[in-house]
Amino acid sequence: MSLIDSIPGDAPILTQNHVFPHVSDRINAYVLPITTYSERQNRLLEAYVTTLIDGVDYALLDLKSGDTWTLQAHRALSRSPDFGVKAFNDMMILFKRGETNMETVAHPVRKVFHAHEDLHIGSGDTVHEPGADSGLAIRSRKGSERGYCLYGPYTYLLDPAYDAVLHLKVEGHGEGYLGTFEVTSDRGESVIAKRDLYGYEFPSEGWRSVGIRIALDRPREMVEFRVYTVGACDIILDRVELIRAVNPEGYHASSTTFNYRDLQAGEATVIQGGIMICNSTANEPSWYGPYHALPRGRYLATFYVKAVPLTRGASGPILTLDATQEHGRYGLAHIDVGLNDLYHEGLAGEWSRVELEFRVEWEEAVVELRGINPSQDYEVQLGHILLEPLPDHGSEAP
Repeated sequence: MSLIDSIPGDAPILTQNHVFPHVSDRINAYVLPITTYSERQNRLLEAYVTTLIDGVDYALLDLKSGDTWTLQAHRALSRSPDFGVKAFNDMMILFKRGETNMETVAHPVRKVFHAHEDLHIGSGDTVHEPGADSGLAIRSRKGSERGYCLYGPYTYLLDPAYDAVLHLKVEGHGEGYLGTFEVTSDRGESVIAKRDLYGYEFPSEGWRSVGIRIALDRPREMVEFRVYTVGACDIILDRVELIRAVNPEGYHASSTTFNYRDLQAGEATVIQGGIMICNSTANEPSWYGPYHALPRGRYLATFYVKAVPLTRGASGPILTLDATQEHGRYGLAHIDVGLNDLYHEGLAGEWSRVELEFRVEWEEAVVELRGINPSQDYEVQLGHILLEPLPDHGSEAP
């Protein structure tokens, strides 16, 4: 049954100009404006669209059109406590007044988007790859211009929590910054989640899965899975898996990463490859920021660092890592990093992970993740910081 067939014949419905002929035989069918005008007229039209929504029981929107009034209507409907999604087919969305049970909407728990056929190619070519899921993959070559080598598919996300997993491998890489995997909506205007990729995370040239958590405050349209490259290596892209979280516990925020583009260098020096070298200055942070707003909940910050001894038998604290809020006024957690706190598994060279767990108690807090007091006995380097939400104590991760 089509989306239109599921709407009662006498129900008031709002839709777009190109869909209207399919419902025009209904006495209570209404159509959205088709263009924008002056600022004053647009304010009047905005109020008019609100009046239209208030007067209907159904709204059928084709989000692929991407016009101003369709997107405004979608934002209003998706935020409204009076409407819920009754059904959707790709980017055609049917809202119904009083619909609150999203479990009745038929959509898969897991979707797979193959790079060579379901996503759009920026800089790259389709190549045969025996280890790829379908035998084909996209290769973005070393030396390519900076930009997105993969994007799309402009899909619709309804539920509040997902995991996105990128399957890829890299070749001919060093330790530094390679690119970013990100999830966006609204034709790239809103970045929902992102994961910077560094060469030290790929100790071999085999296939690797990189996952990020997605937390949504409302349904999102025109969702893309993008891969950005700086041209530092060959990036071979197989597929993106989208997995709907059955239990959204622990998805109060999306995963994100911070590196030299997001952090304030402070007393650190940024070198080639997007790596920060910490300079030893007492009581001054080597880096600080990024002043990132987080809702209440538990979090895990993973710092990717390299500590190279400068003196024989170097020991003792390497540096202090901390999480603070409100521009350093309130400490959330800290760790004086020693050799036993460095975890090298799965990383190349002398790179290691240091984990710092903290909790935000405020409804929303502006958080910093800092490195301070680096030891003079080590050359300390920072690649990037991965920030992930954690479920509350006593509940299992999904």
